[in-house]
Amino acid sequence: MTQIVQGLGAYTALNLDGGGSTTLVMSKNNKPKLLNAPIHTKLPMRERPVANQLGFYADYADGL
Repeated sequence: MTQIVQGLGAYTALNLDGGGSTTLVMSKNNKPKLLNAPIHTKLPMRERPVANQLGFYADYADGL
């Protein structure tokens, strides 16, 4: 992982657990869109009740 991150030009990185409680969401037309299939009680698409988050906001320039 270190080699991949350094190869991308980063000097600081954070590795987070990617287990069944991980949910990846993006905003599309100001509405949340689920990008992965979280699993809870062995049922795909059933999200776990996790009380924390790490969010990022990116403001893209026109044309990208």
